[in-house]
Amino acid sequence: MMVVAESKKQKDFNKEIIPLLDVLYNFALKLTNDPNDAEDLVQDSIVKAYRFFGSYEKGTNAKAWVFRILKNSFINNYRTRTIDVSGAYG
Repeated sequence: MMVVAESKKQKDFNKEIIPLLDVLYNFALKLTNDPNDAEDLVQDSIVKAYRFFGSYEKGTNAKAWVFRILKNSFINNYRTRTIDVSGAYG
């Protein structure tokens, strides 16, 4: 039964989220101004989205949901870098 649930989750995720990869990358590139950082940000966001896909309400705005995950990841990464830099020199 668990395998069936996982395959349904994977199928639903592939249908709802994977088609958004290009627009997610473009948004991440605008945030980071670096292609490598943008790829890392998208990858991190996709992993988080898959992990918490059970909390996504099917039929709602998947694009807004995953964009929020990406934006929050970017903000958290920025804060971490800011703390690391200020801690190293402060």
